[in-house]
Amino acid sequence: LSACYSLHTPPPDVLEQGTAAVLQYLSDLSKGSASQYLIKLVLVGDQCAGKSSLIDSFRMDAPRPRAASDRTVGIDICRWRPDARSNVIAQVFDAAGHKVYHASHRIFMSRDALYLMVVRCDKGLDYCLTSLCKWMDLVQTAAPGCVMAVVVTHTDQFSGDVAEFLDTLFRNAQVAYQTVISQLDEQI
Repeated sequence: LSACYSLHTPPPDVLEQGTAAVLQYLSDLSKGSASQYLIKLVLVGDQCAGKSSLIDSFRMDAPRPRAASDRTVGIDICRWRPDARSNVIAQVFDAAGHKVYHASHRIFMSRDALYLMVVRCDKGLDYCLTSLCKWMDLVQTAAPGCVMAVVVTHTDQFSGDVAEFLDTLFRNAQVAYQTVISQLDEQI
């Protein structure tokens, strides 16, 4: 069961405890369930990609760019309620993009999170693809099979056709992602 990455029940931490824990979990589950409204959201990307500005904008429900001097150190953790009428709360992990922090990010990575890979389109296609590949590799190595999405920032500072850029980026990113997954499968 531990190599079955699409398995969500029982969760990985229960699987790691062995057969007795799995049987207890399934027994408890058969008696009923309780809704969980907390989701884990992890923002990753290079420094100055706009991760902190993105979460500030989500939380304030309006654009909130941060000053260039306001950089994340290590990882910032906050809560965000996407919809005031809902019970859903996102526990947000805003990971600093500086290379020196990459090793410590693994502590906060797990397969049960949604990962937003944030890239700046004004840096160009090659830069974005390199950044996406680096973060896909880092995230998939730490949390194999996790759910990832791409957020493209700084579109207002991009001089070309944004729609064409995004189409090219995502087509190339799909090929790159398959390459990363194939390499991970070979390592396993």
